[in-house]
Amino acid sequence: MHSITYTHPQTVADCEQIVALQHANLPAQLSASEIQQEGFVTLQHSAEVLWAMNRPYPHITAYCEGQLVGYALAMLPHFGEKVPELLPMIAVIEQASFKGKALANTPYFIMGQICVAKGFRGQGIFQGLYQQLQQQCAPHFELLVTAIDKKNTRSLRAHEKVGFVPLEDSPPPPNKANWQLVVLELKMDN
Repeated sequence: MHSITYTHPQTVADCEQIVALQHANLPAQLSASEIQQEGFVTLQHSAEVLWAMNRPYPHITAYCEGQLVGYALAMLPHFGEKVPELLPMIAVIEQASFKGKALANTPYFIMGQICVAKGFRGQGIFQGLYQQLQQQCAPHFELLVTAIDKKNTRSLRAHEKVGFVPLEDSPPPPNKANWQLVVLELKMDN
């Protein structure tokens, strides 16, 4: 078991490390069996966009002996303008409701992406990233929403394990997109 430190990006260079880990986990960089067994990320951001997204609610990063081994990206809905690939997802979220309450009228944020480096998976880092993100954002938001490619079964299972549930009361994804919206209620124990 590795000793993991959770923190936030402090510089654009920290965001460049996130970009490198993203790149290593894009489907084009993985074999078919790795995609099926290990999961993948679907988007690559620029370090500059990640740095801009890092305020006022910073991303969570996980380090082991100075090496970035995981990240969870916090994203406010208005950042969809800087990541146009996410605009269809945000449009669906804005039309959806959860437990009878319209998301458009609910304080929520988007988990822009989560990734744990090979060799560090299955050690609780995924849960640790979400725990840190929840502690940071629960005082300000009621819900955390994200979309997962339905082919990414490892990610779907991991999100379910930390408490995400499918956002059933939402319009279908546009253009036959193959993703599932999931939501996590941000409850903090007092």
